[in-house]
Amino acid sequence: MLLGMVMAGVGFFENTAVALGTPVAVVVLLLYTQPVWTALFGRLFLHELINTPKQIALIMAIAGMILISKVWNITLTNYLGILLALVSGVLLSVEFIMIKNISLQSVHYLVSIFWVYLFRTLFTLPLGIISGILSDNRLISQFTLSLSLEKWLILLLFALIPMVLGMILFYRSIKYVPIISTGIIMLIEPVSGIFYGMLLLGEMIDYIMMVGGILILLASVVVIKK
Repeated sequence: MLLGMVMAGVGFFENTAVALGTPVAVVVLLLYTQPVWTALFGRLFLHELINTPKQIALIMAIAGMILISKVWNITLTNYLGILLALVSGVLLSVEFIMIKNISLQSVHYLVSIFWVYLFRTLFTLPLGIISGILSDNRLISQFTLSLSLEKWLILLLFALIPMVLGMILFYRSIKYVPIISTGIIMLIEPVSGIFYGMLLLGEMIDYIMMVGGILILLASVVVIKK
């Protein structure tokens, strides 16, 4: 139940920060400060050591995220949005810690995933209403079932592939991987987002973003090799 609440909170604070006008690059950067919080919480609650390779990988990963998000181009932002985005990053690392803890229990992982998503849905509904009150952004506040067949199919694939299949793989793997390494490896997500954006949506990337992505990939290689 608590994990479902935390997962709903990640989406709530992240989306609300965007709805308040915080630049997406800032939100993404603060959301993916999670390796730092994951390392701290992993040391505090799971007693994992932050050795030199992990420290180097952590620095490389954060540097990569700074390059990808290009925060130096941001001229105007929202301080409340910054705070909410930072909270979402902290909650994301708490989510990883909690999943790690659940994965070590004797309960079957599919049972855990079912209940987590059920509670996440229950908590997301009231949080979605609160988001609508806080923002006039129709992408956040509008609720409708009037969608085209194509959009319903896309939503179904989104639920099955990254959400269900991704969560199953995550549950099965995090049991055997140090939580600090997990936090760093998960930064491959924004890197793959850039790749898919270029491949499927025709979006352009520059050398700075490429360097940032390479730093994150190298950081992942460091912890995997270790």
